[in-house]
Amino acid sequence: MSWNIVSSLGSYISLLSVLLMLFIVWESMIFKRIALFP
Repeated sequence: MSWNIVSSLGSYISLLSVLLMLFIVWESMIFKRIALFP
């Protein structure tokens, strides 16, 4: 494996983890809002 493939895989993994974290935070905010105002 060349360093180019390794670096691109690492950037894709970090991007996916950031998107997943943003989705989890957004979903938890929505669920908190629903719980606060039933």
